[in-house]
Amino acid sequence: MGDRQGRHLAPDTGASPRRSASPRHSAPETEAPRPRRSAPAQTDIPRRRRPEEGESPRRRAAEKSKRPRPEPAEKEARSPRRRRSGKKPRRTLFRRILLIYLAILGVVTGYLQLRLWLYLDHSQTQMEQEAANKKALFQAPQLAFEQWWDEQTGEDWAALCSSGQVSPVESRERVTDYLASLFSPGSAQAYKDASFTSQAPVYLIKNGDLPLARVALSGQDLDWYVSNVEMLLSADRSVTVTVPASCTVSFNGIQLDEQYRQPAESILQYEPVKSQLKTPVTWVDYTVDGLLAEPVIAVTPPEGFETIQDDDGNYLITLPEDNTGSYPLQSVKFVRAFLNYYMNGYHNTWNNLYSVLAYLDEGTQAYEDVEHTYSSVSFASYYLDIDTTKTQAGNVIVWANNCFSVDVTYDADATMMGEPVDYANATMRVYYMKSGDGFYISHFETL
Repeated sequence: MGDRQGRHLAPDTGASPRRSASPRHSAPETEAPRPRRSAPAQTDIPRRRRPEEGESPRRRAAEKSKRPRPEPAEKEARSPRRRRSGKKPRRTLFRRILLIYLAILGVVTGYLQLRLWLYLDHSQTQMEQEAANKKALFQAPQLAFEQWWDEQTGEDWAALCSSGQVSPVESRERVTDYLASLFSPGSAQAYKDASFTSQAPVYLIKNGDLPLARVALSGQDLDWYVSNVEMLLSADRSVTVTVPASCTVSFNGIQLDEQYRQPAESILQYEPVKSQLKTPVTWVDYTVDGLLAEPVIAVTPPEGFETIQDDDGNYLITLPEDNTGSYPLQSVKFVRAFLNYYMNGYHNTWNNLYSVLAYLDEGTQAYEDVEHTYSSVSFASYYLDIDTTKTQAGNVIVWANNCFSVDVTYDADATMMGEPVDYANATMRVYYMKSGDGFYISHFETL
């Protein structure tokens, strides 16, 4: 039955049936082969191996896939020509050449940089040396001058100033000390003189605005020296001091005699007092010419007195503080009452007036002067918050055997309409005249 199903009967054509080479399968009937087109000859393309008779194509492919593949070492062994002609040896050679080139380039570059650095260093050294030489040549005169100046002493400067003793009241020691302090580098400065040139340097030494000396140098290159010194200081200072005739005067510790002394006008200028003086103090002027420096002045008063200087530099005789009695305090009270009287104006004028007159004697000039002010004060405005506490007495100045004065300074403040007012700030000189065994206020004036 199986044979009948698996077989196909060919139509009866009178020919015997063909059996396939394979015992299991019968070959299909095929048509007559068609003629193939001719193709160009290809000699380099291998042809496929035709399956042998009775060989299945799938079996051949499976057997081909089961063949062991050659290992890489076997491939290299089989193809030595391909291994020798690969890219790896060429890369190694290129790297070696590149490293050699870079090494040579580094050596050459380092050598050139070293040569350049040495050249620049040598050039810089030469330039610095030339600059130093120029600077030394330029500074040589100044350095020589400064060295000479540092070596000078007060004795050297005094020797350049004539004999070193300009006036009889100036000792050589005094002149030496004065010039040493005047020419000290910390006090004096040097400048280029107007006649300064590089071939003939001249320096001017000044102390502030005071010209001291002109110094000229001579020489060349690095060799310079001081060739001339012109002292610009002149002993043309003249000093005059006015003192009471009873005082002695010394300049620089040397007492002045009659040759320096001449009469002077009285310091007291208030005429109402001058006419009442008995045995008044007289004044004299002591004048000394030809001084180089400002002298140290000492004024010695007669025994039992002291001296002070006024704003003009004149000397006055005063009583010692322990011998002034109550006069300074009385003067302060009088001035405060006088200020209160004026500052209150028309407010309680009579009472304020008599508070001032209580310190005065009737018939004196001071009494009459205060009394005559009533008319003007009684119509004046008044102030509030009056403050006269800043009032103090000064020295007791002696003008004659029967007269002395007390200078009282004051600073009176107040308010008006709620605003502060600085009413007065001045000095009143209160004069006392002798009467019997005591003194009374006779006059007063505002300085």
